[in-house]
Amino acid sequence: MIENQLDELFPEMTLNTNSRVRIKCLVVYLRKKGYQRKEIAEIARIDEDTVTNYTKKYDESGLQGLLEENYHLPKSQLEPYTEQLKELFKKPGRVRCAYLNA
Repeated sequence: MIENQLDELFPEMTLNTNSRVRIKCLVVYLRKKGYQRKEIAEIARIDEDTVTNYTKKYDESGLQGLLEENYHLPKSQLEPYTEQLKELFKKPGRVRCAYLNA
């Protein structure tokens, strides 16, 4: 089983154009080869917890799960006012804040 996993990881580790994907695959590849978390963290210049997270993700979801990029992107509190702000910045001259003129 491990040999199949290594064969699956190697092309992504060496040929993928996304550097983050290459690092993830390298981390899991080295872990499956028997390297310790600390060694891998030093080689890849990442935290040991990240080594654990990548390996866990691969074990639970396979290669596709490892390759997914799931970043939390918080919403801005200004998002409801996006259109108003765009219009204000399109106008020539300075943009004034209503509370400064009060």
